[in-house]
Amino acid sequence: MYPEGHRFKGEGTLQLKTGVMEVAYNLKVPCQIVLSNGKENIMDEISLKINRNVILTICVSKVLDPTKFATKEEWFDYVKAEWEATYTKLHSSETDGRLFVGSLPGVSEKGSELETAPP
Repeated sequence: MYPEGHRFKGEGTLQLKTGVMEVAYNLKVPCQIVLSNGKENIMDEISLKINRNVILTICVSKVLDPTKFATKEEWFDYVKAEWEATYTKLHSSETDGRLFVGSLPGVSEKGSELETAPP
C-alpha cells in the first residue's frame, strides 16, 4: 500500500494518510514500513522500457506494534516518526547492490544466512 495515497516520484515523501494506520490500530495488527529506492529505474510504465542490472535498495523498519499506544493519535505520530527514520536510513545507506543486511518480514535470521541474495 502507498500510505501517501498514491505512488510518488518526487523528492522526499508526501504527508502520510492515516487510513491504513487506523485500520492497523483498530485491529491491533503489527506492521512494518518497507521503503525502496530504484524501482522507477527498473521499469518505466510510461515509456514501457525495462532496464537490467538496476540497483534496488530496500529498507525495512522494525515491527511496529499498535497495542503499545493508548490513542490512535499517539500511534499515528509514532508511525510517522518511524517512516521518517526509515526514509532517512534508506537514503543514507551506501551499497553496491550486493549487500543484504537482515531478513525480510516472515524470514528468520537463520534462514536468510543459508540463502544468499543475488546482486
